[in-house]
Amino acid sequence: MTMTAPFTWRIKSAHTALTGGAAPGPLRAADRLKYDLRWKHATGAAVDDVPFTFPTLCNWRSRLARSDRPHRIMDAVIAAMGESRVLDNLRQRAVDSTVVFDAVARQSTIQLLVWQMHKLRAAHPLIALEVDSLPGACWYRDRLKPDIDWGEQAAKDDLISQVTNDARQAIGRAEVLAERLDADAAAAVRHEAAMLAQLLGQDIEPAEGSDGSDGRWRIAQRVAKDRIISVVDPEARHPRKSRASLGAGFKGHIVVEPTTSLITAAELTSAAGPEGSDAAGVKMLADDHAFATGDVDAVLGDSAYFPQAMMEVLDAGGAAAVPGGFNIDDFEPVFFDGGDGQYRLAAIICPNGNTAKVDGRGQADFSLSCGGCTLRAKCTRAATGRTVTLDETRLRRRAHRQFAQTGGFQQSYRERRPNVEREIAWITSKNRKMRYRGVLKNATAWKLKAAAINIRTLANIGLTHIAGTWQIISVSPMAATA
Repeated sequence: MTMTAPFTWRIKSAHTALTGGAAPGPLRAADRLKYDLRWKHATGAAVDDVPFTFPTLCNWRSRLARSDRPHRIMDAVIAAMGESRVLDNLRQRAVDSTVVFDAVARQSTIQLLVWQMHKLRAAHPLIALEVDSLPGACWYRDRLKPDIDWGEQAAKDDLISQVTNDARQAIGRAEVLAERLDADAAAAVRHEAAMLAQLLGQDIEPAEGSDGSDGRWRIAQRVAKDRIISVVDPEARHPRKSRASLGAGFKGHIVVEPTTSLITAAELTSAAGPEGSDAAGVKMLADDHAFATGDVDAVLGDSAYFPQAMMEVLDAGGAAAVPGGFNIDDFEPVFFDGGDGQYRLAAIICPNGNTAKVDGRGQADFSLSCGGCTLRAKCTRAATGRTVTLDETRLRRRAHRQFAQTGGFQQSYRERRPNVEREIAWITSKNRKMRYRGVLKNATAWKLKAAAINIRTLANIGLTHIAGTWQIISVSPMAATA
């Protein structure tokens, strides 16, 4: 379909139709375009035009996610924002993230192993024959929950040992069988066997008093790092939000210009692991042209985004060694000019005025000064005295914490930081549970929602297409937040 009416009015009409009730899904959107004149007007369709059908949206979404440029719509919206110069001289950004839940149910360890044995069995008819010869074959063939007395610990222990031994045998047979198969079939069998081995490694350990050679196993008494929680969606993870958060899925991130509330970058990552916080923030800020060119003065965010990588203004560090006593910010660093224009840390001065030299690791040992110090009780409980470390990371944290205590920053933070949380609320409205499997498809959906919210905001500001360029015709960008 082509757009023929003035852009602003068309988008506002679409916005009116979209917000006239509950947010429509693909099927309702297709029905509205068929029966609702407002939708026909917004999309430029004639009254008697036959609209697209529901599968059209599904096929379009799938093709978009599989393409070389799955986020092209968000990229086009960002390009229009740059062309209209709507963000010129707006030198702040706010960054935030939230947990979004996956589209599949969490699985217990037994479910993980039984379902993965089923997937291994389905990888090739020959490996299916091998799996069917195992004691628990009926469970793996139909993905059944084992019929045992789940109230008896002994029965559960026997079940765990049996399933684990079956899985170990299946992995060994898969390795032998893969040598006899063609490359594609062997790759499929090895992939499923490797996943099964990973599940065993993360969730199973030898039973108490056993080394595993006697076939006795138990559920691991720990939580593996980056634990797989479902074989249906292996990319979903437990979020590291709080002990009370029992959900599972992904983490969505956005960067917002707080004056206009426009989203300048968006990402969706695994809910756990290093890419779930600071790495996502680094990537988003790198995608923000104004930040990359030095036109951003401050980034407002919480301590989930690590300052060493993000240059954040807040950090959770700096705890005192003694409750109510002196913390690391009470120790003053002393720098010297290295002759190359770079200042390096030479010594640290404690709250009582004593100085200690810094070694190559950034550590200063105050043990010689702590002996008769009248402030020792407020500084340390260590028998040998206080040792302070100020490496590059801690110095940067310190600078950010000190800047965060200034009145100008505090006022800006209180006024501007909530705007990004409002954008998060809009993106997750009726969308807290993602509909798809895997990071890629859900990231595509996350960025599509961010792009749609930007279009609404730009329409409210007054974005229009004049003489082949995008321009803002309103007088105040704050109209977007009305």
